[in-house]
Amino acid sequence: MGSWHRGDWFSFFQAVGSVLAILAAGAIASYQGGAARKLAREQRAERDGVAAASLFAIYDYALSISTHVQERLRAKNFPIAECANAKKILARSRDHLANFPLHELPSESHVKLAVMLEAQLSMHIPGIEEAAKQLASRGDVDSNLMDSLQSFVDLNDQIEILKRTARP
Repeated sequence: MGSWHRGDWFSFFQAVGSVLAILAAGAIASYQGGAARKLAREQRAERDGVAAASLFAIYDYALSISTHVQERLRAKNFPIAECANAKKILARSRDHLANFPLHELPSESHVKLAVMLEAQLSMHIPGIEEAAKQLASRGDVDSNLMDSLQSFVDLNDQIEILKRTARP
């Protein structure tokens, strides 16, 4: 091997530069891939949070109406006209739950809850109407019916646990 000529040095530095450029391109691609994955995780977490919050908002709204109805029934002051309004509002909540995009919920627990809430509302709405009719005709509501109306409110503990533990 003889001494290196000027052209040999240029070739050597060009080769070293090419290797460094390839390594830099790999590092940049790796960084961009990691950043894209992080952004996707953050966006998914945000979507999950919005979906869960929407589910909880539907429940909270239905719960406030249901609680109001039960208080009025216990006070024996729940006119049929008010019953019709409560039924409409709760039916809307049930319909929102029925049309809720379950695939957007963050966990299986959220999906089960959405299905359970819809089922509870489907049973709850006729119960409210029956209770209002009983109150109007007899002046009192059957205790078993009142207990069945309470079952919707009893879901509150499950909701609160899910709010605390299953946040995305």
